[in-house]
Amino acid sequence: MKKMMILATAIAAMALAGCQKEQQQAPVQEESTTLHFGLGDATKATHTAAVQLVWAEGDDISVDTPLGFKTFDLVSGEGTASGTFQINETVTVNENATAVYPAALAPSWSDDKLTMTLPDSYAWTAHGVQAPMISWVNNAYPYFHLLGGLIKLDVYNIPESSTKLVFTTDGQNVSGDFVMNGSNAIETSAGTNNTVTITFAAGTAANMTFFVPVPAGTYTNCTFSLQSTSEALKTVKAASITVAKDQLFFAPALNCDGAAATTLVSDALDCTVWKNWNQKDGLALTTVKAGDRLRFHLTEGSTTYWQVRASYAADADWHWADMPTIGLASGQTMADVILTEDAASCLRARNSLVVTGYGVTVNSVEYIPAVEQILWEGSHSLGNWDNAFNYQGLNSAALWAGLKAGKELDVYFEESTLPAIDYCQFFIQKASNWSSIDGLSFDAGTNTNQKVMAFPLTAAQVTAIKESGIVICGKKITITKITLR
Repeated sequence: MKKMMILATAIAAMALAGCQKEQQQAPVQEESTTLHFGLGDATKATHTAAVQLVWAEGDDISVDTPLGFKTFDLVSGEGTASGTFQINETVTVNENATAVYPAALAPSWSDDKLTMTLPDSYAWTAHGVQAPMISWVNNAYPYFHLLGGLIKLDVYNIPESSTKLVFTTDGQNVSGDFVMNGSNAIETSAGTNNTVTITFAAGTAANMTFFVPVPAGTYTNCTFSLQSTSEALKTVKAASITVAKDQLFFAPALNCDGAAATTLVSDALDCTVWKNWNQKDGLALTTVKAGDRLRFHLTEGSTTYWQVRASYAADADWHWADMPTIGLASGQTMADVILTEDAASCLRARNSLVVTGYGVTVNSVEYIPAVEQILWEGSHSLGNWDNAFNYQGLNSAALWAGLKAGKELDVYFEESTLPAIDYCQFFIQKASNWSSIDGLSFDAGTNTNQKVMAFPLTAAQVTAIKESGIVICGKKITITKITLR
């Protein structure tokens, strides 16, 4: 089954679209039996990230019959959440019979308990994973739900020799035989089947997203290792991961070359009046791309507006890159500009940056590659202090377990429609009591083109976030993405 990334229009969720079964058992031709299944949405509020499960070519399920479990193959519905499965024989499928995905799990009954065997290796496909799921044939809405959970890991700048990602726990089973419990879930236990491998062809892609299916439970001292056929190339660790049934957990991103920030300009630039033209040539800009950022470290002067422009020469004419004017909040000392394709193209062509402004001194300029761990992505308007961002996935203490001082929390946003006189504001607060976390706020004033606010985290802020997660309150702001660097 494929897992396709989508842009959400409300709080991003791992949407599992329900499908009404047209008929419990409907032979469509002689010596064949057909069943219809959707992907259920009963628990979508627990999911994080804009992810949609859809059926894919080659999918099959195992369905309980009086003659034992039988394999049904997907015959239509590829690319959707509504699948039709068929077996080329006439079989009796009782109401409320159990169905398991994929059929390779080889489900069976033991002392009236459903058992199955989870593999220790999966083949990677783009946005895909064969996560174990369960459903029941009935007369209403037959749909599948995850038996365990998923761990999502983004890996960047992958060496071409890489052929697998290996997830290892500290003595907890993630493969082998499992028994479904009374909550229709499979849970981990102590044991030596503590490794899951996702394989792929060498040179598949520079950046890849992995979904690791695991039973529900808490895993300690976890390791994600990117490997070639002969050696481990890069490893990231997580002290503790808790995966609940039907939930998606975000692991720390693995970046194989560091992709650290690069200082482009280290001397102060006088941007106190517009006429000052600060041109810096010979900068390392040949690899910048859309989605990357330029970060300006600032000292506020008597006013709070500034502007940056990038230029390049073509046919003896000067052209300006598409970089916005940013209105700074009082006391703001750092601001990021997200590069459009036009801006990135200009910077690459000219290898030069021109900085102008008003009322500020730019102390330094950094280049920030677009390598981040996405915690949430979608669209959520804060309204006018009446629609707080209170998303369960970011309220989980387990999500923040490995957070350390020095990490950077980034909030991406757009300006919402409210009266022009209103201010764009938001405050990041503790989910436990909704008290604001010192230093994690944004007040853009009445005119802003800023699209991201970056917060390098202090030890005190990390402690506050770990306490219970975060909620965000504000007005005239639509949050579009929350990431960690």
